[in-house]
Amino acid sequence: MKTTRKLSYFLLGMVLSFALQQGFSQGTRWTSTHQTDLAGRLITATAENTFAALSSTGQTPSFNVVALSPTSHTLQILLTGSPTGCAVQLEGSLDNANWENLSGTQNCTSVTMFHVVNRTVAYVRGNLTTLSGGSTPTVQFLYKGVK
Repeated sequence: MKTTRKLSYFLLGMVLSFALQQGFSQGTRWTSTHQTDLAGRLITATAENTFAALSSTGQTPSFNVVALSPTSHTLQILLTGSPTGCAVQLEGSLDNANWENLSGTQNCTSVTMFHVVNRTVAYVRGNLTTLSGGSTPTVQFLYKGVK
């Protein structure tokens, strides 16, 4: 299910249009937002996704960002169960089959946020490479891409 809303605002003598699209992508919430000027030129755009929490090592489902092709990526890691060992990577792909580590390995024994810039990809996913200790720990990936 997808819904789209378009709003226009008058600001500093220019009309700015905002489009907000919400829907579901592989069972996860995602939002795509962009702003355009009167001529329809893109001012800024974002794509966001909250992946389901992982309780063991492995990858999240891929998130399709091909329509936006973001070049800047932010990943926030949320934890439960106080793991004593945790490491993650942000991976990107052009074809949703061959994956590259975009971020290097990031340690995450507490809430962590990191950024990757100047890397255009069509798909992203989180990769939980290490998870140990704690009391039934889980790791959740929050993603935001910006063009």
